[in-house]
Amino acid sequence: KITVKAEAFESKHIFARYTVNVIASCCLGLEIDSNDHLKVCEIALQLTNCFGFRGKMKILLMTLLPKAYRALGLQLVGAQTKNFFKKIIIEKMKFRQEKKIVRKDMLQFMLEAKQNDEIKFPLCHETTQEALIAQALACIGAGFETSTNVIQMTCYELAKNPEVQLELVNEINKINLELNRERITFEALNKFKLLDCVIMEALRLWP
Repeated sequence: KITVKAEAFESKHIFARYTVNVIASCCLGLEIDSNDHLKVCEIALQLTNCFGFRGKMKILLMTLLPKAYRALGLQLVGAQTKNFFKKIIIEKMKFRQEKKIVRKDMLQFMLEAKQNDEIKFPLCHETTQEALIAQALACIGAGFETSTNVIQMTCYELAKNPEVQLELVNEINKINLELNRERITFEALNKFKLLDCVIMEALRLWP
């Protein structure tokens, strides 16, 4: 749609939607298309605001003066954001238990670890369900902005260095053919040597 219009656009918005898709799958086991679920992307963006200046001040107060934090009735995550993800996570957990579905994602690992008493929540006075939701929210909040920025700055550097971009495209196409265009596995990712170098260099230039 963007190329047809030939207009300037904010690339970070596209990378943010892609990152939401990945994190929703890895953390919550949700297969979504954020182009069709703009609400999910919007809520995820609100979640990253928790890690802004005001959010950091709340975290500092919560850590140093927890009683004062509770007395003031402060909330790190807004009610709308919390309720949105809480509804999704609870529904997903119930669905898995009813259908006996096992999926290799963060939510499944946490549920299994809790059932086997491998993890404790000593500082959390909430229920196990609340603690799991908090862990999932932390993962989304911490991974969303950082991953989006890495992709954005990597693409920016590739745009400045078209010869490297072409070399990288050739590597991806070559490995894709070796895999017979099947789904890329975690093991296959180790073959992308240049891709790894490109991302590392982007991180070095834009720490």
